[in-house]
Amino acid sequence: MRCKEMGYRTKNERVIMNAPDSQYFYPPQAYAERLPSTKCRVIATSWSTNPRKGFATYSWLEKNLDWERFELTFVGDTSVSFTRANLVGPCDSEKLGRHLRSHDIILTASRADPCSNALLEGMACGLPAVAYRDGGHPEIIGDGGELFSTHDELLRKLELVRRDLDKYRERLPDRDCRKVASDYLSFFRDCADISTQPIGPFSVTQLRARALMRKLRGRFSTIFGKRKLV
Repeated sequence: MRCKEMGYRTKNERVIMNAPDSQYFYPPQAYAERLPSTKCRVIATSWSTNPRKGFATYSWLEKNLDWERFELTFVGDTSVSFTRANLVGPCDSEKLGRHLRSHDIILTASRADPCSNALLEGMACGLPAVAYRDGGHPEIIGDGGELFSTHDELLRKLELVRRDLDKYRERLPDRDCRKVASDYLSFFRDCADISTQPIGPFSVTQLRARALMRKLRGRFSTIFGKRKLV
């Protein structure tokens, strides 16, 4: 974990991974049969034109991709012009989910991205990932894809995943937004539990957590039903 690498120490740390809305982002019921001649469909998405979203890499990839074996689609806003890649403008979550499920690999080249929604959404739709080795990408991908640091390595990793799509699909993590919400509630319960702890510097944080829990009660009632949270 980056916090530990920076010297931060605590006895009660936990990492709660995010998850997209499973109403729109879910894997297909069955994957289409692939023939040796079938092109591998790569997709990248972004709703920001910030250069750190990886547009320089996508532009380079369009010029150097093996178009006999791959297709490339970009969905969202972009600051570069594509000539061979399929360009789809911004769309709602339902349409985006359909676009993702019609592809094979989710690609992201964003820099210093702590928790890429584009990456989470693609993997939730059953796509193994190829991502730039930076930010939160390694933690999100786990064994469900490959990382790259250079353009040449990107080409190698795309080919590696293309050759063994089924293996990477089997390794995709199972993340659910209900589980994420439950983990957050559990964390805040622990923070708010001051009944057996002495008053000290941490008590202010605990009291704030208790107040936040009360606000969350109504917000999450539609998911968990009416029950006592604190």
